[in-house]
Amino acid sequence: MGNPYKGELAIKLKLSVLFVIPFLLASLSSCAAVTPRAIIADIPCSQLQENNHITDNLAANIGDTITIMLCSYPATDYLWLHKTIGKPWETIVRETDHDFVTPEGDGVKLAKVIGGPDGSNEKQVWTFKVVGKGTTEIRMEYTLQQYGVFTVSNTYSMVVTVK
Repeated sequence: MGNPYKGELAIKLKLSVLFVIPFLLASLSSCAAVTPRAIIADIPCSQLQENNHITDNLAANIGDTITIMLCSYPATDYLWLHKTIGKPWETIVRETDHDFVTPEGDGVKLAKVIGGPDGSNEKQVWTFKVVGKGTTEIRMEYTLQQYGVFTVSNTYSMVVTVK
């Protein structure tokens, strides 16, 4: 005669395979979730003087924050303006902030004020949140506007790819 619990053991084993293994896999996949990163592109004046057109490529994840910091001389009437190229960029990255900061790097914001008290160089800083998948290019142009004419002297581009 066989073991009377043999059939019951087989059923319990099948149930554990059906329910426990998927639960463990789901738990492990949540551990592998990507932690959002703070990505900073800080382009100093010296780099812009050496190369008028700079392009960076960035692989990002949804939830990442991208900060672009570009040297600026407000006393010259030049200002960084941004454009985007590719898929509607708001579906991939969304601008969350734009400020001017002092060169000391102390984080003091001169909100929407162009030029420090002595006309010294500052940084224009943009913050973007990665919100969707795709590829887009954030292009910054250092532009002088005089008499309705725009003159571009430098460009900075960041090609952002989100998978």
